[in-house]
Amino acid sequence: MGLKVEWHRDDAARKFTGDMGYRPHVGPQESLTTETDASGVFRFEKVPAKRQEFIAVSLDPEKYDISTRFLAQGIDVIANRVTKLNLTITEWESAPAREVKSPFADETKIGGVNGKRVFEQFFKNPFYFHFPRQLVHITIPPGVTTNPERLALLASPKGQPEPIQITGRDIYFFAEVPEKTDSVYALYELEKAAPPAALPNLLLEPQKDGTAIVDTGRARFRIPNGTGTDPLPPLISVQGVDGVCRGQGRFRLPAGIKVVSARPR
Repeated sequence: MGLKVEWHRDDAARKFTGDMGYRPHVGPQESLTTETDASGVFRFEKVPAKRQEFIAVSLDPEKYDISTRFLAQGIDVIANRVTKLNLTITEWESAPAREVKSPFADETKIGGVNGKRVFEQFFKNPFYFHFPRQLVHITIPPGVTTNPERLALLASPKGQPEPIQITGRDIYFFAEVPEKTDSVYALYELEKAAPPAALPNLLLEPQKDGTAIVDTGRARFRIPNGTGTDPLPPLISVQGVDGVCRGQGRFRLPAGIKVVSARPR
């Protein structure tokens, strides 16, 4: 019997790491073991009163290709009570794929233009792990246009068009899948070109030290501003949602090389 495993994860808004994503801190797996009698009856003694992780059985590896079989998960053990289980060892079979219902219709209007769904991509995440934002690409189905103004990619749960880039017959976009969730991306082909709405202009906030702040709402980027001879890089530092500025960008110039003039554009 695998006992309850304690785990926790760091607050991604307050801890910085160079790795991709934030892995949870998982405690040690402790277990109890016992043997069955000739009739297959077994008993675990002094099991802590809480939900335990699993019960597994070990068979003769000389007779069975898969000698370890999981028989039960999430066993609720109540204090001062005998918990009885009726478990059967069967041949292992892969579980059928879990179906995810699409929230998107076969046809819809996007920006006032009729669109037909031509492809869907499902991402299933059964784990307690947030898969961070990363680049994904899918191949455009045969017969579907490659004109980006006639394609729209909608993502659940919001159902708003996502930024895409077309290269040949491939579509590239960014996606993330939070823990224990399913995400659906639906590609629509529009009847006619519908240019996406223009993104709002990012305001430049000049600072007294010769730099400026670009505020995107989720992050604030400090960049050089104005002309000068200081060897400042295009990006000096980044302030995240926790309000902490990180990074100290700088140019490392070879000996004898210096900046004569710098002007951001």
